Amino acid sequence: MWVVRTAARMFTIFGSVALVLAMVGLYGLRAYTVVRRTREIGIRLALGAKPGDAQRMILREGLVITSLGVAAGLALSLLAGKLLASVLYKVSGAIPWSSSPRPPFSGSLPPRLLSSSLRASRVDPMVALRYE
Repeated sequence: MWVVRTAARMFTIFGSVALVLAMVGLYGLRAYTVVRRTREIGIRLALGAKPGDAQRMILREGLVITSLGVAAGLALSLLAGKLLASVLYKVSGAIPWSSSPRPPFSGSLPPRLLSSSLRASRVDPMVALRYE
């Protein structure tokens, strides 16, 4: 029985490390995208857009990507649960709480995503127009 518990702990640790790596990667990708779009955001601000508009644009794009990822992850986890139902001990692979993904930030936006959207909205239009 200790082998099963040890394996469960190892899978939990590996899953947590994978989740942290995925979150860091997604934040890095989002921050890179904001930096690449500095000129566009600056032009939008120079043409009269409000800083809140730039924030909402960045947050909306991030939430679309996140929701697509959650939907794909849920579908794949249910599929994997059904495929591995014979290996699971006294648990059906289709039980929602055995394979349901939970966001690590408990329903609120991660602070890093908010900071990149704030950075995007604080772009000085003149600096952005001279960028590159």
